[in-house]
Formats: sequence, structure tokens, C-alpha cells
Amino acid sequence: MRSTKNVKLLVILVFCLSAMTILTSCQAPFEGPTRNLNYVKPQRPAPHLDHHYKKAEQSLSSKYPIKESLQKDIIYPSRIFKGKHGVHRKLPVSICSLHGFTASPYELYPILHELSEELGIPIFLQRLTGHAHKDYNEMAKATYQDWITDAIECSKTAEAMASLVIYIGMSTGATLVADLVKQGEILKPKKVILLSPNFGLPQKHAMLLTLPLIGPLIGKIIEGPTRTWVPKSVLHEKWWYTTYPTSAIVHLMKLLSRVKLKDFKKWDFPTTFIVSPHDDVIDLKKAKKAFDLIPSNNKQYISEPEFKSHNLAGKAIDPEKTQLLKNLIGDAILK
Repeated sequence: MRSTKNVKLLVILVFCLSAMTILTSCQAPFEGPTRNLNYVKPQRPAPHLDHHYKKAEQSLSSKYPIKESLQKDIIYPSRIFKGKHGVHRKLPVSICSLHGFTASPYELYPILHELSEELGIPIFLQRLTGHAHKDYNEMAKATYQDWITDAIECSKTAEAMASLVIYIGMSTGATLVADLVKQGEILKPKKVILLSPNFGLPQKHAMLLTLPLIGPLIGKIIEGPTRTWVPKSVLHEKWWYTTYPTSAIVHLMKLLSRVKLKDFKKWDFPTTFIVSPHDDVIDLKKAKKAFDLIPSNNKQYISEPEFKSHNLAGKAIDPEKTQLLKNLIGDAILK
């Protein structure tokens, strides 16, 4: 199987080298989000945001059904009083949470829900465009520009809820946090916590997918029209796509190509990376290089061998390690 893929790659490389110069000149630059932001630009504080998102997700789900309970949502701890129309005061701290590629807002459940309640911090759980639908083909309609727009929405909503914002990004959610910083959308975060941060994949040929015009064709030749993997549990199957269109990988690679190692030289805010040394999904060496370039005096890189996979822990992946991950994230928030 691997040798067959290698032959395909060799053929593709020869073709790409001969066509690259012409095709690159055809590539249009990224000019920012391609659709209007979904959030309401509120007067601070923003009492109505949770109602707005629930209605927006219900409306979307009526046309393109979203899996049960996996809509974007704002979690409020019980200690925060909510009136008929929501919270009517500006809060000290909020969290903007961005999940990973093919995952959903419940990727880390119940960790963020429990931390919200215990620490008294509201959390906006974003759902990236094309994700968590009953039909995985919705992923084929999403673009990396959509995901950037989703990240901006998450950031602006968290800013509307509180004076200071903590950013938590899981895998490709971490890529989006890094892109927000690069764009200047995040100026002075209270903290940034990145879990299994995806700043590159181990498969070097994956960047071929970013080639203009022929990138999607290369993906289909290598992987076929869809990619499928075996879930580890019933919840893993429910909260992730186990099958998704190969074309979505093209947009993942385009997003990754926007984040450069030199960008991290400007990170002067508290930052925590949490990874598994057993992670075979992301390029761990590149993640460590990015961390080492961060000039902040308040940073920590946690490589925890107890985590056996890229997804670290949670009810769906490794329930026994959930408390460990919760403690690490909680400590990073409070540090």
C-alpha cells in the first residue's frame, strides 16, 4: 500500500515541477474572510449573544442538520446570574475555544464544561464551518477562509463577554489561534493554551495540496475522494467525522501554510503548549521550534507521556486521563 502511494507521489512530483511556475502565477492572494461574520456586534456587555447563537444554529440545522448537542454554544457557570435575556454585566475573564479538524465543540468534553463551572469563567465553544453535521459532505463546502472567520467570531464574542480573554486551541484550533495573533485580531490575550498544536504535518508531501488548481487533484489521486478512519469509541464516532472529503485536507494545508515559525517571535504573552510525545498526527518538532521562538518569560511546554495519542484525553478518547488534562489546563489558566 505504501509503495503504491510512493509511486503516485513520484509521478505527481514530476508533473508538479513542470507545471508549478505557470500555476503559481495564477494563485489569488488571500484577502480575508469571504463571508459576513455571524456574530452580532454588541454593546458591551453582551447579554443576548447566547440567544443569538442558539437561534442561528437552529436555523442552520433546519437546512443542514447538525448532530445533536454539537452546536456552537456559550457555557455560563451557575454562579453567574443570567436574567431573562442573558448576562447583563461585563465579566472579568472569558474563554475562546477552537476545536480541531473534523472534530466538534465536544472534542474535550467534559473538561471545559467542568472548568467553566469550577473557575467561574464563561466559555464560547465555537463550531467550525462544515463540522459536526449529520452529513460529512458539508466539510467539502467549507474553506480555510471560513474557519478563519469562525476564529474571528469566537475571539470577538469572547471579547464582548469579558475584559480579558483566554484562548484555548486544540490541534487545528491552535493553528487558528496563531493566525488570529498574526492578523492582529488578538492584541493582548490574558493567556494562550494550545493543545497538540498543529503547525505542520509529518508528511512533507502534504504541502503539494496547496498548489493552485492542481492541489485538490493531487489529494484525490493520493487518498481518493474521501478519507476514513476507525473511531476508538461510540462518542469518538459521534463527536468527530470518521469519514470526510479529501478536498477538506486542501483547505487544512492552506491554513497551515499561513502560519510561519517567525510569527512566534512576537508572542509576548503567557503561553502553554500541551502535547503527547506519542503524537503521530502533527509535526512535534515544528511545534517545539515554534515554542522555543516565543520570547515570553511566562511560557511552559508540557510533553506528557501519559497521553497516548494526538487527542490527549476526554470522555470520547481516553477517559482515564481526563482528570490529568483538566488539571494541566486548569493550572495553565490560573498560573
